[in-house]
Amino acid sequence: MKLKQHRKHRKFVSSAVSLLLIFTMILSFSVYVFAETPDFTGTIPTEAEKNSLQENREYIPSEKEEMTLSEKGLPIIFEGGIHYIEDPAYPGEKITLFCMNNERHWPHHTEDMGDVQVPEYTEGYLTPGKFDSEADYKECMRRLSKLLYAGYPYNGERLYKIVDNSELHTPTESQFNEMLIPTPVLQTAFPYLGHHSFTYKDWETNDTEHLDELRRFMNAVAKLYPDGQTSNGVTYSDITAMPFYKAVFCMLYEAEGTTPLQNFAIMYSDSYFVTEEQAYNATQDAVWRLLHQYNIEDNNMNDLEHDALAQVLYVYSERGGLLNYEPSLKDVHLTGDLKFTYNPKDGYWHSGALKIIEPVEYNGLYRLELPKGMSALCDNITYVYGNEEYELVSDHQPTIEDTFTIKAEFVWMKDFKQYAPMGDVEVHGKKFQNMVGAVIRNTTVSAEVPVGVDEVGSLSITKKVVGEKNCQEEFQFEIRFPYHTKINGLYGDLEFHDGIAQFSLKDGQTVTAHNLPAGAQYEVTEAQTNRYKVDSVDSTGEIIKDDIKNVLFTNTKYPDLSLSKIVTGKNGDKTKPFTFTIQLKDETGKPINGTYHYSGSVKPEFEKEAEKPADGTLTFVDGRAEISLLHGQQITLQSLPLNAAYVVTENEANKDRYITTYNGKKDHAEGVLSKDTAVDVINNRQPDQAPSQGKDEENPDKVPDEGTAVKTGDYTNIWQYAFTAIAAFIVTASVFGLKEWKRKR
Repeated sequence: MKLKQHRKHRKFVSSAVSLLLIFTMILSFSVYVFAETPDFTGTIPTEAEKNSLQENREYIPSEKEEMTLSEKGLPIIFEGGIHYIEDPAYPGEKITLFCMNNERHWPHHTEDMGDVQVPEYTEGYLTPGKFDSEADYKECMRRLSKLLYAGYPYNGERLYKIVDNSELHTPTESQFNEMLIPTPVLQTAFPYLGHHSFTYKDWETNDTEHLDELRRFMNAVAKLYPDGQTSNGVTYSDITAMPFYKAVFCMLYEAEGTTPLQNFAIMYSDSYFVTEEQAYNATQDAVWRLLHQYNIEDNNMNDLEHDALAQVLYVYSERGGLLNYEPSLKDVHLTGDLKFTYNPKDGYWHSGALKIIEPVEYNGLYRLELPKGMSALCDNITYVYGNEEYELVSDHQPTIEDTFTIKAEFVWMKDFKQYAPMGDVEVHGKKFQNMVGAVIRNTTVSAEVPVGVDEVGSLSITKKVVGEKNCQEEFQFEIRFPYHTKINGLYGDLEFHDGIAQFSLKDGQTVTAHNLPAGAQYEVTEAQTNRYKVDSVDSTGEIIKDDIKNVLFTNTKYPDLSLSKIVTGKNGDKTKPFTFTIQLKDETGKPINGTYHYSGSVKPEFEKEAEKPADGTLTFVDGRAEISLLHGQQITLQSLPLNAAYVVTENEANKDRYITTYNGKKDHAEGVLSKDTAVDVINNRQPDQAPSQGKDEENPDKVPDEGTAVKTGDYTNIWQYAFTAIAAFIVTASVFGLKEWKRKR
């Protein structure tokens, strides 16, 4: 009997254990589901949220994709002994290239290569890591740029002349005269050179004034030997490499039975008159020599004694910078007095002192196309230098019909390119050379300038911006002379066409048109802008003789209104949207209606907590509009009416246990939009402000004690609760089984 009862008891316990295992499995599954949820929300991510997380993971290309991305390259073209590349960044043109490692294999097919193919090339090669210092890297890049600028095919400094046959080439008189024009760098170092026009005829006619000036120059250069330099940093080596010095030396060289032209052919022909192939090879040798100096691998070109032009290019690269952006007429200004007055001492009409103001890096040589009977200074000079004073001289009184043209040609560097072979392809143990090239452009700057108006005045236009600091916007203007459509050319800062000039101004800038006909009626207008209220003074009127008419345009920026939302406090819900009502009234108190654009952004310092709201528009009806924002979000309503009254309120302010402040104050935000305005709305909710699930019905405002309040959505102690439940179940089952066993016993 006892054995039978014992078996029943064991059967009961076995059933209890089975129930316990089932309960444990259910509990484990619940814990697994709950574990999917972040502790602070108590909700499971949606499929859309999971997909969004997946999409935001960093993209890592597969091995196959990486191979595809890295296999793109460009072939080196070899034509007529010259290397080129067709870079897709410059469609339709070939960039001339030069090799960078003279001990490596040429980047074109040669007979010894067999079946080996020349690799394609991709951008890059020299980096600071290949040099002893960052300074060495920058200096080498500067010198390489200058070599490419002055070398083949661009000849940016006119250091050589391309001819069909360079063998003892004798220059023509015209070519020799071209060399006798001092470069802007020389003219800066020796200003007196710019006061004369030197030509071959000076030697033929024994012009002592000019020849003495040339001797003065040569003596000054001799004093620089060996390590001296001029005030602008030009050395003896720099000067002696220049065509001007060589031509002057030939002018002063006394050799019986020879002319300066013949002297040049004997002494300097090989360094100045070269074929295209010779110019290319000279540039190539200078590049190798320079890279050898900086210990770039696989270069052993340690001298240039074999190539005179290569020596000239190498010396030229030693100092000085380059023009690396496109010159523009708007950066060149003619200043001074163009009004001519009679000088009884020489019987000529003279202008006032004139100067072409240019950026210092332009180093412009400006050629003048002057009316018949007019010249610069008194030496029939037809060119002047930038930032140097000069005057015009006329053998007749200029009239309103007289104009002259200022023209300059600039060579400037647009881009510097390096290319490296792809892969480790070798021929008989030699890798292929790296390549270097440049994109060089020619730009002509030209302006027509009127002269000779006796009764003239000036018109000055100034731009002022109010309500915006450091405004960089350019405002577009137009000046129109409706009854003087023959006004053409450059008048001071402005160029006119048929009586109309268009220009732009930034805040604080002024332009002035000089030498305008006195009495001419003018109209100045500014292009429409939606962000500013435009006021002007004297925008219409007439030119006053010998006076300046000042026109002022004041742009007052229409104000912006920024609105941001921040949620603080431990129990603050940062996922909840808050709705705001914005009210606007004009200066008369009438509601403002209409649609205004706004830009969305994230409040600074909250970039990791919030997402940028999309840009959009708000439409005001009866002066009211609403918008919702999440924690950390901000919008900026743009270009609102000036001096409009605004009121900003949060619809949920001080509800749900939040304390709401507007710019630190409890009341709604209000004010007048005289400038850009920001409203920061903060909702704060602390732990003791959290709403409770166990409210006292008689005292609904009473918050239950934290020790007894039921916490929902909190799984922090889930395992503690689970084991407690299991233990309780086991104890209950055991007690129940024991009682049943005793009863039946």
